[in-house]
Amino acid sequence: MAQRSSLVTVIVSMYNAEDTAGRTIESILSQTYSQLEILLIDNGSTDQTRTLADHYANKDFRIRVLTLTQFTSHELGWNRGLAAAKGAYVAFVLAGEVWKPQKIELQLTSMKRIGVPFYYCAYNVVDPKGTVMKKIVHVPTYLTKERVLRGFSVELGTALFHLEKLQLPELPEGANSKERFYLKVLEQCERAGGMDVVLVSQVAEQQHLMAKAKTGLKSFILMNWGLYYEELKMGPVAASYYIAAKIVHRMLHGED
Repeated sequence: MAQRSSLVTVIVSMYNAEDTAGRTIESILSQTYSQLEILLIDNGSTDQTRTLADHYANKDFRIRVLTLTQFTSHELGWNRGLAAAKGAYVAFVLAGEVWKPQKIELQLTSMKRIGVPFYYCAYNVVDPKGTVMKKIVHVPTYLTKERVLRGFSVELGTALFHLEKLQLPELPEGANSKERFYLKVLEQCERAGGMDVVLVSQVAEQQHLMAKAKTGLKSFILMNWGLYYEELKMGPVAASYYIAAKIVHRMLHGED
């Protein structure tokens, strides 16, 4: 096993993924950066996912399989992996996602070059057979707490985190889960960096794992009032300001 300072832990959450997990694992094993710890989390699958995971673990010493007794959410699976991670860096993956071979190497190089503890990339969207449906989903060149409050976000499966510079919180469940996670992360650093280059493919129906289903305007306002006013303890003026900013962002860019 590589030294912790250079080790990247990749946490793959799987549930009834016997038809999709193989290509995900193969794309991780094909990374040009080889100092990896790969944690395959079986979230209580009822198909042959665990058998598939054990097959790969027997082939590569870098792979460990962890099992949850029943499926609740992929966030819980990722949290189980995070608690067991030995690497200085961590990436979260959902079974079905596929990485370009240079993903980890390029992200590590960029993180060190610009000095950020959290780095993400663009991605494309494919159908279950791998046919590209959307060539690129662009990402901002940087992300700050202020930008997240205004509605900017990135997909978790594109990100790489440096655990020696961040106290990474557990991934939350429920409304605004992804946003709540990023707000906690960005309290610890000035900004995160992004590369507007496609390094990840996501299957269409698996997108927005940490996001809510599409909501109407009234539900959207109520949900975000709960976040800004009740959870973040903003005053009514500030909460209203950020909700309005998010509505504008939503109109211009669509829902995250």
